[in-house]
Amino acid sequence: MNKYNLLPVLLFCMIMPAGWRHSGNTDRVNVKQDTAGVDLNSPKKVGKLFSDIFSDVSFIPLENGKQSPLSFVNDVLYFKGNFFIKDNTHECIFCFDERGKLRFKIEPRERAPFELASITDYTINTSQESLEVFDFSLGKIVSFDLSGNPFREKRFNYYLREFSRQSNGDYVVYSPDLLNDKTPNTIEPGAFVTDSTGKFKYSFLLTQTSDVYSEPINCLSGFGDSITLVSNYTKDVFLINNDKVIKLFRLKYDDDWEQSLITSHASGSNINITYRKDIADNSGNPVYLNAVSHSQLHLKYMFNDLFAMPVITPIFYKDGRTMIGFLTAGDLKKIDEFVRQRDSLTLKVDKQLTGKLLAIAGKMTENDNPVMITFRLKNEQ
Repeated sequence: MNKYNLLPVLLFCMIMPAGWRHSGNTDRVNVKQDTAGVDLNSPKKVGKLFSDIFSDVSFIPLENGKQSPLSFVNDVLYFKGNFFIKDNTHECIFCFDERGKLRFKIEPRERAPFELASITDYTINTSQESLEVFDFSLGKIVSFDLSGNPFREKRFNYYLREFSRQSNGDYVVYSPDLLNDKTPNTIEPGAFVTDSTGKFKYSFLLTQTSDVYSEPINCLSGFGDSITLVSNYTKDVFLINNDKVIKLFRLKYDDDWEQSLITSHASGSNINITYRKDIADNSGNPVYLNAVSHSQLHLKYMFNDLFAMPVITPIFYKDGRTMIGFLTAGDLKKIDEFVRQRDSLTLKVDKQLTGKLLAIAGKMTENDNPVMITFRLKNEQ
């Protein structure tokens, strides 16, 4: 399996229903628990082509510069013409422009007053147009401008796995297995909101942790006016926007959800989720679900008929209509083999797109950064 592309299990195309608004600074907000559930059991699996779902494909070779190449893409945020790519293996954040030029790299540094011992998570401050990086070990947020220069840091006295900043300055925090007792309020494990200074406002989700914990990966997605939470413990799906917390639905699935590896990425009304009962299991069952009609499409396979390369189902988002996938330099060096296989099987692909990839592959070495691929979602998705 391509290490840059986990096979997604669920791709939700959702329309936000009418929700409710939180008012006042209470310790807890109780979201109604009778929200309609979406049952994912006993599906009929079918096959689909990439061209049924995606269009307008673009290839963006990512420049290496003098830096070590990307090792594993854990998340992608797009803002003001910049792609901020988080690499947990190297514990750093790469910034590329829309042409793939490397602009800067953020990694742990021992330079006071903007020291970073580690990078736990990152988000975008849309009002100040800056990147904010949270360090779990030091309990602080360091702000960087869009040229990669640190200019501010502040204490953020919470244990957390993931966080995101809303356009009004509030932070949404996901801490499903961690009891926060460093502040005057003892905050139970789950999800909660603070103001821009880090003052606790309210909780909107409580979780009951199990003995065996699977750390979430991107359960909390987005920033500004587009933030989504898919809880790996409760199966609840939320949209959050400036004190408006909308519980969309609760997923109904017979598998042991808490033991699954959960990967969700979102932009606007679109959400992509990966779950597996066994973390070591690389297989998955892709599902396309409409949250309004609850219609489901369970995929037996997805055939890449757009260009001659292996299936690289995109899981990240540039925006609400554009998804992102990656092809490693190692895979691209094998493109001639895939072209021959397609020709021998008389399988049709887009010759223009394949030609562009062949040209890119001819200039690459196996130590180069991957090629980022953007896929425009068709209107019906």
